[in-house]
Amino acid sequence: MRTRSRRESRQPLKDNQAEAAAVIFFESVAFGRGSWTDIFDATDRAMITATAHTRLDRFYDPERPAINPAGLKAFPRPLTISVGDDTLPTYREVCKILRTILPDADKLLLTGQVMALITWLSPGQQQWPE
Repeated sequence: MRTRSRRESRQPLKDNQAEAAAVIFFESVAFGRGSWTDIFDATDRAMITATAHTRLDRFYDPERPAINPAGLKAFPRPLTISVGDDTLPTYREVCKILRTILPDADKLLLTGQVMALITWLSPGQQQWPE
């Protein structure tokens, strides 16, 4: 399952198989095996499935994967680059590049996680908001 990529969820979307596409994406790219039923309840899954068709155009958007390094460097708040230890190789490579662009950013390895993120905390905020 982990060898499936984000691109592999495109065909089920094109074939109007929204739930199949969501399962592939969430379990292979986003959160890992079992996440479709373990993380999301029936209401969440229904909402994700009902709106899945809105994501198909993102596969064809040439601007979507672009990151503006100058904009990130100019961001006026502290940044944290987070990567899961079970993330896809592509996310690891993106995080390596981001670490060279943002050498002052905090780095956080998330054990047992798949995703990679750039986050920030508001001034004076010491922990994530509830």
